[in-house]
Amino acid sequence: MHARDFSLDTLLANCAQRHAHRLATVDGSQRLTWAQLDTRVTNLAQWMLARGIAPGDRIALLLTDGAPFLTLLLACGRIGAIAVLL
Repeated sequence: MHARDFSLDTLLANCAQRHAHRLATVDGSQRLTWAQLDTRVTNLAQWMLARGIAPGDRIALLLTDGAPFLTLLLACGRIGAIAVLL
């Protein structure tokens, strides 16, 4: 028996693969599909890594709920950074 990975990043990747064109989030007039959300998370995670943010680093989040908060939270998880909610 092997352990199943239920990390947010794995769940996001699975949803992006299985339900690419389905709606993932609505933030006011901004609507993102699972594929679009996954792409934004990937781009932000790469941007963070390019600026020296590494696994285990703590990233303070001072945002209200919505697409930017969700994207940053998921990008932190993708690279192994720790999101500190303020």
